[in-house]
Amino acid sequence: MSSLPHVVAELFQVMADRQVPFALVTLILAPRHTSRRLGARWLVAEDGFLLGTLDLDLHTRQELWQETRKTLQTAKARVHQLQAADPLGQEPEPYTVFIEPAEQLPGGWAQGLQQLQNRQSCVLVTELDDHPRHFLLAPDQHADLLQHGTSTALISGMFLERWEPQIQVHVVGEDRVISHLWHLGELLEYQMFRLDLQQHDPALLDARSALVVSHAELDWTLEVLQQALQGPAGHLAVVCNLGRSRQLKAELQRLGASRPERIHAPAGLNLGLQTPAGIALSIMAELTAALHHQDPHSLNLEGLDWQPFQH
Repeated sequence: MSSLPHVVAELFQVMADRQVPFALVTLILAPRHTSRRLGARWLVAEDGFLLGTLDLDLHTRQELWQETRKTLQTAKARVHQLQAADPLGQEPEPYTVFIEPAEQLPGGWAQGLQQLQNRQSCVLVTELDDHPRHFLLAPDQHADLLQHGTSTALISGMFLERWEPQIQVHVVGEDRVISHLWHLGELLEYQMFRLDLQQHDPALLDARSALVVSHAELDWTLEVLQQALQGPAGHLAVVCNLGRSRQLKAELQRLGASRPERIHAPAGLNLGLQTPAGIALSIMAELTAALHHQDPHSLNLEGLDWQPFQH
C-alpha cells in the first residue's frame, strides 16, 4: 500500500489525543528519480509537532509547519510546492503536497480501512480543492484508472491511490529456512501464519497471500498444493531440490491438479545463496515481487549521466 493507511490511522489517534489542531499532508507529485513514495503522509500540528511515514529534513519540516499554520488559519485545504532535500543527500527539488485541515480521520478512510480488514482492495480518491472529499471507487469504476502495477495517479484534480490488504505469508515447516523467512516477514510487516490443515483451508488463501511449504512429506505436500491450486492464492512455493521439484510436478499432473504451473519449486530467486538465511531471502524476494505484480529487476538508474568523482 502506497500510503500505509493503517499506520496513518494510528498516527491520527496520537495527534487527536494531543488536542492541538493539525493538518494532513499528502505527497502527490515528486521528481521521477526520487526515493520518496507518492502517497506518503505527514500529520503536522499547529505547534510544530510532526508525525509521518517518511523522514523529513529540518528545512522541510519548518516549511511544512509554516504552511500548515496558514492552512489552519484559513480552514481551507491547498496544494503547495516545496523544495525538499532528497534523503540521499541530493540538491533540493520541487515536491508537490496537498495540505488539508484535519480533526479526525477522513470519512472515506474508515470505509477503506474496513475493506482492507475484509481483505479487499480499493481505490481512495482525494479531491484537491478547498474543502476536499475522500471517497472510494467501486472495483468496476477504477479498473482502468490505475495502470497495472501502479498505485497512485493524478487525474483531473483528484489524487487516486490503490490500497491493498497486507500481504499474508502462510508457512509449513519448522526448519531454519522457515525460521529466517518468518523473521524477514515480520521485518516487512507481513502477516505471518503457520498453516494447519485441520484449521485452515488452503483453497481460501486470497490473491495477496503466499504459501511456502518446506520439508514436508510428499503425500502431505501434494494434498496441500492440490487444495491451494483450487483457490486464488497469489504465490505458491515449495522449498526443495530439483529432483523433488520434478517429482512434485509429475505427481500433480498425474492427479489432474488445476494449473500446476503456478507452483514455484524450487522456491526462490537465483541469488547465488545456499545458506538457510540466503534461501529465505531469495524466497521472500520472489513472493514479494509476485504479490506486487512486479518482474524482479535492478533499480540501477541507467539513464542518469554519472559524473566522475572529484578529488
